[in-house]
Parts: sequence; structure tokens; C-alpha cells
Amino acid sequence: MAVNYTTILRDPLARQISHFHYARSGKNGEVSQGVPISLMEAGAMRGDISIDEWVSESYDDLNLFTKMVSGHPNPDTTSLQVAKNNLRAHFLAVGTCEDMSSYLLRLCATGGLQMPFFVEANRAHPKSPVSPVSDAAKRKFLETNRLDVELYTEASTLIAQDEQSYGPAFADALEQVKQIQRQINSMPNPHVHDSFAFGFNDEHLSKVRTFIKDCNLDAIQHFLTQAREAKYHGRADLYEGHVDGILDGVVRGWALNFTHPAEAVHLKVVCGDRVVATGRTGEPRADVQAAGYDTPTSGFSISLPKNMVSPEEDLHVLIEGTSNRFPSSGPWRLGWHLA
Repeated sequence: MAVNYTTILRDPLARQISHFHYARSGKNGEVSQGVPISLMEAGAMRGDISIDEWVSESYDDLNLFTKMVSGHPNPDTTSLQVAKNNLRAHFLAVGTCEDMSSYLLRLCATGGLQMPFFVEANRAHPKSPVSPVSDAAKRKFLETNRLDVELYTEASTLIAQDEQSYGPAFADALEQVKQIQRQINSMPNPHVHDSFAFGFNDEHLSKVRTFIKDCNLDAIQHFLTQAREAKYHGRADLYEGHVDGILDGVVRGWALNFTHPAEAVHLKVVCGDRVVATGRTGEPRADVQAAGYDTPTSGFSISLPKNMVSPEEDLHVLIEGTSNRFPSSGPWRLGWHLA
């Protein structure tokens, strides 16, 4: 089964401040209806935690975006690079909360969605005013969350490049999207301070759909037709696999390509800067298929040449033509896993 990824980032400082107000409002009243709340959110809700403390101590988690996009639970500078690479290689579209119209229009071009519009929801209920965040709290937050700040900057750069790649048709379509979105935002909206956790207001959504149908969508449709025909974006290969071990001079494991699950995955065994063996998937792996992967022949066995690798040398299993690895791909030594 092919998998497509997309993501939306938000200015890290703006998100931290917004979460404080959201927690302070009792998650727009949903806490009283059973929605869970953390200890820190409860402190903000009671008024025990100030906005300066919330921001300066990063109570909404440290470098959350880098953690999520890299998949590393304790992110560092290596995690940041992984996250940047993931944004470039494995996402159909990257967006920011600051410009949802651009994100949805580009997602329509790459993901097959038809309408690049949204209904605003779950904005924090206004409560009594609080003091503005101090400059010192902001500086501390930006320093301790510098990985997220850099990742957000990277995302903004990618978005600008993506928009530019589409040419003038995108700019015309985006202007039309934003004109229509402004009118949608001006409509009475029962969800503006509500999440959809407890259901949708069908009457409001029906009004929005009817309004959109009556709008001139020519520039939007022209762009989407042009973008899809030109196939600006090829789907990146996304791999998964596992090395079971090296026994009797044979590397065994499994690998698959989510984007092209029917195709064999070509692999290489590397020792330092030397490729010592190559192979491909094609062997039955009932256990992998039973785990939900729709590829019956994901297994591989790669024989290592005799006397080419000493027991003291490290081995890695890589995907041919890339630097991609998967968990447990190395380093290995003959007969046992080094990591």
C-alpha cells in the first residue's frame, strides 16, 4: 500500500502562546465534557502558571516539530537534518498555519483534493486579558527551541520554492482562493471556538458548500488541471525494512518500497567505502505480509564473498542508488549485531 505524507507547521512561538490561551480556556470548555488535560494545562487553566512561565519553560514541549517530523524522541542537530530531509523527500505538500490557502491549493495539485477551502475551528475562547509575553521569555523560548525555529524557516523556504515552481497560474489561483476564503471566514461560524471532537454542524457546512458552488472557480480549476497534467511532483520512494542478521556469511532480512510495493528493492552491503555485495528482495516473507504489509516477497538473502570482510569491520545494508537506511541496517559485524 503506497503511503503519502503531508504536514502543516506553525510559527513555534505563536503556537506556544496560542496553546497557553487554549489551555487557559479549558480547551474551549471541552475539559468540562471529559477531554483530557495535562498537569501544566490544568495549571494554566487555574491561573497558577503565567504566560511568561509557560513560554520561557516551553511547557508545550521542546522542539516538538523536529521531534515529530524526524521521528526522534530526543531531537538534536542530527534530528533537525533528518527532519529537513523528510520535508524535502517524503511530503506531498508542506504548509504553515499562517497561509492555509497556499497549502490547500498545493495539496489539491499533488494529492487529488478538489476544493482548497477550510472552515476555521477551535480558536481559543477569549478570557480576561493577560500581560503580554516579555522579551526575556521570548528569547529563552527561541533559544531552547532553535531546532524548531530553523525547521520552520526551512519549511517556509520550501513553500516559497514550491509556489514559484508552479508559475503564474498558481498566483492567479491563489488570489481567487483567498478571495473566496475571506468570504467564508465572514460567515457566521458555530465552530470558530469549537473543535469537531463532538461533531459537525451540518447546516453550516452545507451553507459553505453551497456558497463555494456558486463562486467563480475558473482560475483554480485552470491551475489544478495544468498542475496535474504537468505532474510537477513525482512521489518519492518511501522504504521500510529490517536486517534479521548475518549468519554463515549470508545477510538476511526484508525490505519494501511503500510507493511501489510490487517492485523489488535493490540493496547493497557496504564495508567502509566499499560495496562488498549486492542483492534484491524476492523471497517469501509470510510474517511480513501477516503484519499488514501488502508485499508477499519482501525477503532477501545476500551472500557475502569469502575473505572480503574481516570480523573487525563494520557492515551496513543500504538501498541501492540512495543513502537510505532502515532500522537495524547497521553497523553489523560477521555473526552479530554491533549496535
